[in-house]
Amino acid sequence: MTLAAGGALSIGPNRLLATRGREAATELEVPDRFKLVPESTPAGSPRNVAQAYTRFVDAVGDGGGFDPDFDLAVKTWTRRSRACNGFRGSTNA
Repeated sequence: MTLAAGGALSIGPNRLLATRGREAATELEVPDRFKLVPESTPAGSPRNVAQAYTRFVDAVGDGGGFDPDFDLAVKTWTRRSRACNGFRGSTNA
C-alpha cells in the first residue's frame, strides 16, 4: 500500500494505492462512511475543517468523545492490519 499526497498529508488531496502481487497499483476508493461532508465541499483545508466540525457535532450530540484515544488506536490498527492481510490474500487474521 502506498499513500500518495498531492501536498501535505494533513491537507491533501491524498490517494491510497494498493497492489496485489506484481500487478499494477490501483487506487482504492474511500468508503462512503468516511465521507462526512457533501462532495461540493472544496478539497483541502475547507474539507478537512468541515469534516472535523461534523465529527465534533456528532460526538457532542451522542455524548461520546471527539479525541482519539489508545483504545481507538488499537481498534483502528487491528482493523487495518486485518484488512491489509486479507487484501494480500493472507490467511493470517
